[in-house]
Amino acid sequence: MERNADPCTSRGCMWGKSTDGKVYVPYTISGQYSSRELSTINRGLQSFSGFSCIRFVRRSNQRDYLSIQSPQRVSTTFSKNKQPTMVPIPNQNIPIGKATQMSQNDINRLNKLYKC
Repeated sequence: MERNADPCTSRGCMWGKSTDGKVYVPYTISGQYSSRELSTINRGLQSFSGFSCIRFVRRSNQRDYLSIQSPQRVSTTFSKNKQPTMVPIPNQNIPIGKATQMSQNDINRLNKLYKC
């Protein structure tokens, strides 16, 4: 068995692959984003189709789906002690969330994970 830091991969809770070889991930986006922010999010989601078998699709009636929320709402939703939910280790002063695209390593790992 291959080791992975994400226990989900060993429990089989990944998105399933369709008969056409694609992985369809239903999603919703919070209405709290500006039109510019929505455009950026949608471009990011659609970019996956250029380098993987992942396809993000608007949610219709799927039980499992990705819910994209605004940062303000997420931080209060998931942090019981009002502290940041993600902190860089070992240097907390390194900015995170500034990438404009996935690294080649991320792409390779994604494609290996989903056997794209």
